[in-house]
Amino acid sequence: MATENRQMGSMQLANGLTLFFEDRSRTTVSGHWQVILFVFIPLDVRSVFNADTAVPLEDIVALLGISPEYRFEKVRNFIKKEDVPLLLDRMKQEFLDTHISYISRQEFASRFLLREYRRAVEERELRRVRDEATRGRPAE
Repeated sequence: MATENRQMGSMQLANGLTLFFEDRSRTTVSGHWQVILFVFIPLDVRSVFNADTAVPLEDIVALLGISPEYRFEKVRNFIKKEDVPLLLDRMKQEFLDTHISYISRQEFASRFLLREYRRAVEERELRRVRDEATRGRPAE
């Protein structure tokens, strides 16, 4: 089931970010297709936040990296080959219909990155507590 990422275009958003579409569809053993629409928006932490951010920039970069991405993937299974192009177009349009107003907002990048940062902090803390529990030491 080899897959080849095929660019489906890009779109400049009202907030200055660029939205990219990829077709990651692949054939399955049964001869049908698994149709995969992959959407992403590259973000640059330095261009989103400045030195006055409530969370230190270094902390955000340490957990998310300097160039995290907003990612969205939609998958449909058991699709006939002749239906793939139409389905991909429909999936792309559905994404735009449901997400464009959110991802085009001026504050989208900062809110998304702060949410991802908080999620990463929580995951790191849960790992620490779990690791301490499995070693038999009390968590702090």
